[in-house]
Amino acid sequence: MKQQASVQGVRCPVNCPVCQYKGAVYPARFRRITLPVSGTISILTASKANHVLFLLRGVLLVSLGRDKIYLQAGQCMFFSRTASPEIRAAKPSDLVWLDFSNRITLGGHDCLSQVASRAAPAADSSLPVLDMNDAVATLLEGLQTIDSPCWHMLKQYELFIALANGHSREELARFFASVLHAGDDFRTFVANNYKEGDTLESIAQKANLSKNYFAQRFKKAFGITPHQWLMKQKEQKLRQMAASGCTDTKVVVEKLGFKNLTGLYLFCRRNLGCTFTELTRKSADCVSKTSVCQRGGGYL
Repeated sequence: MKQQASVQGVRCPVNCPVCQYKGAVYPARFRRITLPVSGTISILTASKANHVLFLLRGVLLVSLGRDKIYLQAGQCMFFSRTASPEIRAAKPSDLVWLDFSNRITLGGHDCLSQVASRAAPAADSSLPVLDMNDAVATLLEGLQTIDSPCWHMLKQYELFIALANGHSREELARFFASVLHAGDDFRTFVANNYKEGDTLESIAQKANLSKNYFAQRFKKAFGITPHQWLMKQKEQKLRQMAASGCTDTKVVVEKLGFKNLTGLYLFCRRNLGCTFTELTRKSADCVSKTSVCQRGGGYL
């Protein structure tokens, strides 16, 4: 049997970079917990992470603010790092508790921010509860924890894939909705909340920040002003609309938030060096040339 490497106070089977983080940081950590009747969970106050409670057996009474819910076996519930719920077992209960950092990243892809961008409106006050699908239940039933950060991260990825495979994006969005805020990941927040036609004021309002402070945060995060960034988004969308064959300038004006046709004309002249009609013709010519090449009639 190969000897396990001891790195930063933990045992890592493969001596990986994750386990070499200073202080043996656990970006994700699973715990198996068994509660007797009236038993409570107190580890929330000792952690600044987000949490998911997976109830395998039993019944739990969860109090969160004014809301109270009896969580049943086969259900899971999400708690953001700012939540302070009271959790008490109404029956003997067996559960898996997951602590994780503010993001679940797979290959550089921010999974949570993508589903959170589809979150229900703030008026939707339903508690973040999901029924576990078979894949999730099977994974958690056989969970044998290892004291190694990389193992917990890999299991977290596997768990998220199982959740995404059994639930729609809208269901996951409601479940994880409270995770995404401008203060958590400013760049991701802007990218996920920007809609065509948005102004600086409208995006700042979504972030619940003043216009001036939002502009300062934006310049620090992106390296350009919000106005410059918004102009780039409009330019990119104009090129996409032209390439897709859109020739109705009234539709473009309405969709991209121009005041009138004159505003569209001036924007195109200043930023693209041509009118929108000329841009659509150029795009049509490119498509035509590409079609000829695909038929074997020439090369670009």
